[in-house]
Amino acid sequence: MMDIERLRMAHEAASATNTHFSIRTEDGDEEAATAIREFYGLAMAAMPGLLDAASQAIPADPVASSRIETEMTRFMQSRIENMQILPEEIASRLAKYGLMLPSAFVAEMRERMASQDDGDEAGIEIDRESMADALFEHYDFGDGVQVLNHGCWDSSDPLDFTKTVYVEYQDDAPDADSRKVSFHVRFTARGSALEAYALECDRGQDIGVPVVPCVQVEYDLSFWGGDYDGVGQFVHIPLSLIEECALQDPDGDDGVELAFTKTTKQDCVHIIHYTLDELYDQGGNPLGHHGVRAGRPA
Repeated sequence: MMDIERLRMAHEAASATNTHFSIRTEDGDEEAATAIREFYGLAMAAMPGLLDAASQAIPADPVASSRIETEMTRFMQSRIENMQILPEEIASRLAKYGLMLPSAFVAEMRERMASQDDGDEAGIEIDRESMADALFEHYDFGDGVQVLNHGCWDSSDPLDFTKTVYVEYQDDAPDADSRKVSFHVRFTARGSALEAYALECDRGQDIGVPVVPCVQVEYDLSFWGGDYDGVGQFVHIPLSLIEECALQDPDGDDGVELAFTKTTKQDCVHIIHYTLDELYDQGGNPLGHHGVRAGRPA
């Protein structure tokens, strides 16, 4: 447990740390960004205490000890800055690591670092423009809305592909001008599509139903492995959640099993089949194949 002096030092270190990096929230919420910086600073300030404990499990060689501490610090700092560890998770992570045996802490950190290195070539591969095309093609703009024309993708912001779409409503006057719509496909930093949505420019209103790309997972709670000749139940898991879980999965898997457990609260042993090569919307309607790396059958 930290004593009062260490807490004081942690706050001082947090303040100093906050001046060395910049965090911006997506909507420019400075209050939220400040909170994230404070969490980050406290986490980095607490790191030396964890590393002091962990050093008991590291060989006494000063050079080797210093190298391992540096690698661990950089690894944890990178995960926090890249939001792989969310602000609300930092406190529980610190408590978990602080209560671990030093040898277990070092072993887990080494495993996570090795998993991340292996994961650089793994995970989800997506052609963003192909994905954006598919989401636009399958987008339902609503009853009585007809697409007349559309422009090309503006991909200047890799996290938000946009295009201008011109539509007309069924009850518009015959000589009425077409309506201008801004169509958006939002991506994560690693390339997974978060959602597609459309806004009518004049009124700023949503048109149609936003689409969330998902992976379809077939499962049966009576299935415990082996052959299966029935038809199971289906759950549609957002691709962005699978990407997040792939980063968290200590086994370096594609993230589907962990995402399945988080979504259904069921053991992933019940999974019968899935593939990352064919995506669906949140309602189970197929979006087609989009160059996503195929997942292994469960």
